[in-house]
Amino acid sequence: MKKIILGAAVALLMSASLFAKTWTNNIGLGFSVPITMLKAKEPVFYDSGDSKEKTQLGFNIAGMYLGYHESGFTVKGALSLGVGYMKDFWLNTNDNTTDSAIGFNAFETLGVGYSFVHTDKAVLALTGGFGLQEGVYISPSDSDITVTLIDFSLGADLTAIIRSSEGFGFFGSIYVGWIPTGTVSREEKDGSSKSTYNEDLNGNLTIAPTIGVVWTF
Repeated sequence: MKKIILGAAVALLMSASLFAKTWTNNIGLGFSVPITMLKAKEPVFYDSGDSKEKTQLGFNIAGMYLGYHESGFTVKGALSLGVGYMKDFWLNTNDNTTDSAIGFNAFETLGVGYSFVHTDKAVLALTGGFGLQEGVYISPSDSDITVTLIDFSLGADLTAIIRSSEGFGFFGSIYVGWIPTGTVSREEKDGSSKSTYNEDLNGNLTIAPTIGVVWTF
């Protein structure tokens, strides 16, 4: 019993010592361009040849939180919202050309890791976790056609912070993830009827570079 009590006391003291150390918070605001390589069968995507791959671009306003402990333990979360773009999105049957589409894009990541550098002037952190991206696109040649994308990724996020003063600085980050699962659906309305086509996304890649300003406290 004495050994159990002693062990519990030691664990409690170690926990108290850990939480007594400094935790630093960083809030960032910037601009992000998520780039996602996708593949799906026609008629979900227009088939411009043998390849049915598409590249989805996001032009997003991004917010991020990065917090690190004095020991280097780090957590990071980021959310970006903006406009999505996809080239050769759909075949314009009026003149047999392909249309590019603009839609909505949302991308979020969450991860944990380690800050290899965490000084008053600079931070270099690597976190691993997951990402979730959503996009909604409407065919420019036919507003009754809508494509919705949802993909889940596993990846790593490298973040660098340079401080110009005690509480202010600049950050740059890049998330690279592999998409093990996701779905893309095309919905087509024809008067009172509606047709929906669904395809799975997998084995694809997403990259999200971000730059911006950061506040530290």
